[in-house]
Amino acid sequence: MREIELEELKKIQLEIMQVVHDFCVDNKIDYSLTYGTLIGVIRHKGYIPWDDDIDICMTRPEYNKFIKMFNNKNERYKVYSFELNNNYPFPFAKIIDTHTVLIEKSDIKFKMGINIDLFPIDAVDAKQIVLKRQIRLKKIYNVKVVKLVKSRKLHKNFILFVGKLLFIFIPLKLIVKLMCNNASHYNYDSSNYVSCVAFGSKNNQPIKKEIFSKYLLLPFENKEFFVMEGYDQYLKSIYGDYLELPPKNEQITHHAFKAFYID
Repeated sequence: MREIELEELKKIQLEIMQVVHDFCVDNKIDYSLTYGTLIGVIRHKGYIPWDDDIDICMTRPEYNKFIKMFNNKNERYKVYSFELNNNYPFPFAKIIDTHTVLIEKSDIKFKMGINIDLFPIDAVDAKQIVLKRQIRLKKIYNVKVVKLVKSRKLHKNFILFVGKLLFIFIPLKLIVKLMCNNASHYNYDSSNYVSCVAFGSKNNQPIKKEIFSKYLLLPFENKEFFVMEGYDQYLKSIYGDYLELPPKNEQITHHAFKAFYID
């Protein structure tokens, strides 16, 4: 297998993103770039220089429509999700280039290729019960998937090892199922506030649903993709002053994998 270097990996991600964009336009499905990719659009008109992935989001109704329809239209590019794939190890979907494969440094044993992440936006309750529950589930999830490595401090490896022993008889599949069911617990149409519950982060605070009612086309690298019209409020709710560059020591990629073309 031939290894794929970073710039080529980004090119493949952009090809996946273009296929997703065209499909969504043809089928009247709304989406938005999100997280670091959305910051990249506003601050850099492309990738954050030290980033190496693409994240998009859809409201739960659009998300369900997308994962139901997308695989009927594509051969090379496939959407993987807990709803579609047995033993899928994430509470959100990924659109994957099936001509490639990733080798990741984690305890996840699921074959995937180069991909972009697709996060559902779900309804939340006033007391944030589902968000708090998801954060607790995410901690258990992390214990299951994070790999013990020599480069980590000894006491942190010990805590992780004890956690793995505590949850050894709880299958990852069950944890992901609980996370998916919790995230989609409330009816989207009857709620005024929403959040990316699936991600299980305390930074994903409830925001008004209207933020996801209109979308704009903005440049990303040499292409144009959609972002939610209320992107400024959305990004500030997660990151605060997202236009300010982080310190140099934080300008690093957080992904640990190698990518290859399948022969």
